[in-house]
Formats: sequence, structure tokens, C-alpha cells
Amino acid sequence: MTIKLHNVISVLTLLILLVMSVTNASAEIPATPTSLAYITNNLNYVNWSWISGAGNITNSYNVSVNSVWTNGSTAVFYNHTGLTYSSTSSISVYAYNTTGLGNLSIVAVSDSYSIPSTVQSDLANFISIATNFVTHINNLLAIFLKPPLLYFTFLGIFIALVGLIKRMMGGGGKK
Repeated sequence: MTIKLHNVISVLTLLILLVMSVTNASAEIPATPTSLAYITNNLNYVNWSWISGAGNITNSYNVSVNSVWTNGSTAVFYNHTGLTYSSTSSISVYAYNTTGLGNLSIVAVSDSYSIPSTVQSDLANFISIATNFVTHINNLLAIFLKPPLLYFTFLGIFIALVGLIKRMMGGGGKK
């Protein structure tokens, strides 16, 4: 078997180009985002934020929240809304830059937060206790105060108050 010089040169040239390409690509990989933090009301949302890592330019972020991807976002935050009690918001954020064929950070910054279930039971307990209280008050009013207008006014005020508290705590109702 004869090895021709031009074949050896071709293979060496390809190897050199490959090494240069890998070396150049790694020099363009953006740094992993840092300082991942969240704000929540412990009822129905988690607002995530992060900052760009130091180093190469980051043009956008690829964000996975509960395994649903949003690629190409230039925002340094993600508002995860519509959560319910005991649900979890899990996030992973990769940096991306458009240099060459595009480069993704090697590692993501990740975290999770679970909405506590005790908030739901506390709210339910409060509403149950308040409803029982109003029922007792209404029964007393019905016995001692015969005018139905006063009875229904008190009941209406209570229902409006419970609705307001529910909305303030992120529970149902119109917003």
C-alpha cells in the first residue's frame, strides 16, 4: 500500500482546521448566566430573574420552565404565572450567542420553587370559619332582628369581604 503525500497533507489540513474550529468555537461560548433568583406570592406565580455571565457576549437565552422551552429570549427574567397550590416551577437558563454557527453555554443555571399547599388549606380554613361565623350571626340576626333588609345587608357585606380577601390572596374571582 502506497501513501501519497497529497493524501497525508489533505488529512493533516483537515485535522488542523478541525482543531482551529473547536478552539475558536470554545472561545466564543457564552458564560453561564448567574444570580438566578425569584419573587413569589406563594399562591399562583414565580417571577424568575438572572444576570448575564461574565465573558463572551450573550445575545439571547434559551429558557426551560417545567420542560417547556422558550429559545431566543433577550429578557433576563421569566414570569411563570397560572400556578396552583403545591405546583412547582422548575427553570433552566442557557446563554446563547450568534457568533459563527451559534454557541450555547455549556452549563445552565437552574432552580425550582414549589408553591406551598398550606396556603390553600389556610385560606380554606379561614373561609370555612368565617362562613360558620356569619351563619351563626345571621341566625342570631334572624331571631332578634326581624327586618330582612338588615339580614341580607350583613350577608352581602360578608360575601363581598370574602371575595375581596380571595382576590387579594390570588384565589379565584374577577381580577
